[in-house]
Amino acid sequence: MLGLGLQYKTTYSLTMIKIILFSLLSNALALAGDLKAQTPNTVGDTNAPVITLEKDTVDFGTLIRSGTEAWEKRFLKFKNTGKSPLFISSVPTGDGGTMASASFNRIEPGDSGRITVYVNKGHAILGWTRIILKMGTINSNANPPGKVFYIKAKIVPDTTQHVSH
Repeated sequence: MLGLGLQYKTTYSLTMIKIILFSLLSNALALAGDLKAQTPNTVGDTNAPVITLEKDTVDFGTLIRSGTEAWEKRFLKFKNTGKSPLFISSVPTGDGGTMASASFNRIEPGDSGRITVYVNKGHAILGWTRIILKMGTINSNANPPGKVFYIKAKIVPDTTQHVSH
């Protein structure tokens, strides 16, 4: 029970779980198709660049929902551990609520870079907790050409705001 006399509950029906799983599968298939269409075949190329992530998950932790669209950002750090320069072509993260951007500059072997990952903490239904578990892909000329990373966040209602009826 909150100080406002309101009780927030998070419940997930079987239908909601099916929708979430379908969405995740759809995003994975879309990203795979995008990856195949946009990147060169560098698999097996021992001279190709290699993306080594500092961590494979960008964990935003718990964010308080804002009343309007508000983007929270974190960084995904990586290093080119291959033998040739790295060029990133795109960083798709699936449908709305998340996005990523990268510096598309040349990253020499041994050099590091970072990708900015965003979560929209205003993108939730009032009074509900929203769990974000998404997959993103770094499309590049690396071996392999698509490096997968994950985005994780929990957006909770702002319990300090008064809800009027």
